[in-house]
Formats: sequence, structure tokens, C-alpha cells
Amino acid sequence: MIPQATCKIVLWFGKGSLHRMDYLQSHKVAETLNQAVNDMLLEKPSDPYAWLAARLADSSGSSAVDTCAPCIGDAPRPAPCLGKACTFGQHPPWHPVDALSGQRVTGLKVVNSLTGEKVPFVPRQGNRVMWYTCGPTVYDACHMGHARAYLTMDIMRRILEDYFQYEVFLQVNVTDVDDKIILRARRNKLLEMYKDEKRPLAQVRDDAAGACTAFAAKLQKKLEQLQVPKETGREEDERVELLAQQEHKVATFAATHESVKVLLKDEAATPDALVDAAGEALAESLDAEKGAGVTQHEIFDAHARRYDADCVLSAP
Repeated sequence: MIPQATCKIVLWFGKGSLHRMDYLQSHKVAETLNQAVNDMLLEKPSDPYAWLAARLADSSGSSAVDTCAPCIGDAPRPAPCLGKACTFGQHPPWHPVDALSGQRVTGLKVVNSLTGEKVPFVPRQGNRVMWYTCGPTVYDACHMGHARAYLTMDIMRRILEDYFQYEVFLQVNVTDVDDKIILRARRNKLLEMYKDEKRPLAQVRDDAAGACTAFAAKLQKKLEQLQVPKETGREEDERVELLAQQEHKVATFAATHESVKVLLKDEAATPDALVDAAGEALAESLDAEKGAGVTQHEIFDAHARRYDADCVLSAP
């Protein structure tokens, strides 16, 4: 009679699609399991689960076990532990997960964000992957960038679950306390207060023109700074990405600035129309002047609650 633990392993490997069968054949999984079962029946261990777990974790038992040790169903596993400290160049030491604690290793590699090198992906425990990732920061309306993030995370989750057959627990947060939220809420409040003051049209024109000129100069200065190459590869990769983003910001605001200039020459333009057109630049100018005076917590909370609901309802 074949022990129950072995049945679980065979069923677990047998439920996959066509690519799974190729995997089984190329890694000689059937031969490895058959040999393990025959040896176990001869030795008749008192705890078949523990015996089989130890056998499959022993790299000397099969050329495939070392990189493809399967999950042993509900068999008890040793507590996961961290391996010895590793160093790479000038980076601080880091501790990889010890792959000898019963984890299922498939050959998947991930980029170590500390060193920039690809390293084997080893779950902390068995076949279970605990994944936390940042969701939207709700300081403005939901947009295509959020959809792209949700889609990317879901594709990666499906690959881990459907192809690599990991048990994935994915948690995505919604950030509703953040500097961006506080800043946006404060600046929106300042623009609202500015409109309520009903300033003369001539003053609003001067304020809008000055704020737009200063904002454009600030964007251009940052663009010029990002055009200077960096020495290290990682910093250079980041610079290239940020440069593309900054070029987009400069071009976008240039179009906004032109619209404001048209309104400045339009005798029929109202103060509110000018404030709306120059809102981003004017809000930054007002924030530098009066931002410290906006401290009411309910302003920030109401802003977060509004966009929090939008983002949660928009999520898949």
C-alpha cells in the first residue's frame, strides 16, 4: 500500500497542464518518486511523512531534487530560517532564506534590490508565498497608472500560481495617510480660499502669471539636473527613467502655460477661470506663502476619504 503522503505528491504533480507534463519528464520526477516509495516500503519508517520529506530534501537522492523539491502536502516542516550573511561589493550584508528548510524551489530567480543581481527565489516556508505590495496613494482621482499597477500585480500573481504552482497570499494596501495627500489637500484648500477672497482681476492676473513663470523655471531647472549622467549603473538607470518623466512634465506644463497666457490677454476672462487654468502653479505659490497656516486635520481626512472610495471602487 502506497503511503498517503506519496499519493498527495503524485496528485499534486499530475493536475497540471501540458507544460507541467514536460516539466515532470525533464526532471525525472516519476523515477525519483518511484525509487523513494520502493525504499520507503523496504524500510517501513514509523513516520512516512518525515521520512519522505527528509529523502526529497537530500540532494544526493536525485539530480532533480536539489532544485525541484516538491511540497509534501500537510507534512510538518522545519521552521524557516535565514542563511549565513552574504556580501556583494560595497553593499551591506544580507541574509538569504535557507533553502534547506523544506521549501519548494523551482529555479525561479528574482532581482535582489540591494545588489541588483538575480538570486534564486526561495519561499520562507514550504510552497507558500506571502506577498505584500503597495497599492494607490489616494491623493487624486484614479487613473490609468493605477490600472497598470493592478494589472501587473495580477499577471505576476497568476504566473506564480498557475505556472510555478505556488500558494500565493497577496495583500495590497490603500495609502490614505501620506505627504502627497496632505500636500494636495492643503493646496486645494488654499485655492478654494483664494477664490473666496474675490480678489480684483488685475491682481489675479499678476498672481497667475508670476506663479506660472516660477513653476516653469523650477521644472526646467530639474530637467537640466537630470540631463547630467551618473557614474554608477543603478543611478544612471534611475536618472534615465526620471529624465523621461521630467520631460513629460515640462511638455505638459508648457501647454498649460500657453493656455494661461491666452487667458491673460482675454479681456472677458474671469478670475475663477484664471485660477482654474493656473491652478497647479498658483497652488504651489500659495502653499509656499500660506501653507503653514492650514493645519485642520479634517481637511486632510476628507480629501483622503473622497479618493479612497474612488480607488477602492475602481479596483478589480
